[in-house]
Amino acid sequence: MISFVRILSIIVVTGGLLMSSCGHDAPQESSLTTNGGQTGGDTTPSQGDGHRPGLGELNDFDKELADDVLRVKGPDMNLRYDRAGILVVKDRNGCVRITDLDGADVISLTPGMERPDSVMTDAVLTVNDSTVGLREMKKMRRTDGRIWYKATDSAGDIWVIVVPD
Repeated sequence: MISFVRILSIIVVTGGLLMSSCGHDAPQESSLTTNGGQTGGDTTPSQGDGHRPGLGELNDFDKELADDVLRVKGPDMNLRYDRAGILVVKDRNGCVRITDLDGADVISLTPGMERPDSVMTDAVLTVNDSTVGLREMKKMRRTDGRIWYKATDSAGDIWVIVVPD
């Protein structure tokens, strides 16, 4: 009888360990891969090819997702709502304007429509009345009150945009 109990306990313990090692993390938010689909050695789809992002992609954007301040961070600017003099306004059509009240910069974002792969179609980003040529813009996360976007412009520069929901 002892050997049966011992065998049964080994099966239960081993089965529990196997089951816990096969578990999955919570579903990841959608994201955008830069540098030709390479992130940390993982090859993942990018550039709006209709596929959900790969597992390695979110890691590149984790720092940005941890910061829920309304903002636009581009190659030559960083406007954050938590700094004095920055105004964020969203109109009923979904257009968001982030304005530096000192008059230095005015950014406007019309996100367009979201595809099933989280890529935004017809997104328009303007900086000081000049349209930024976007190669791709992807919704990274949506929470109660915030939406994170990651955009790649035609020069390959990355833009981080966090706007009110």
